[in-house]
Amino acid sequence: IMEDIPPDAQLHVGQIVVTSPIDPQMPTDLLLGEIQEIIKNDQDIFQKAVIKPYFDLKDLQFVSILLQP
Repeated sequence: IMEDIPPDAQLHVGQIVVTSPIDPQMPTDLLLGEIQEIIKNDQDIFQKAVIKPYFDLKDLQFVSILLQP
């Protein structure tokens, strides 16, 4: 579950989730998963989204990141 999503963010089921450029230590636009459900509550400031990851961390053995020069 992804939390603390601003209330004005336009979310859609099936939308692709990628990493953002906020943290310079993390590459931008890495595919993470797909939105399966959006959780909005009038009593909460932020919205939440249930994300179906494209991979299972338990099965992950190697990660390669190729950067274009």
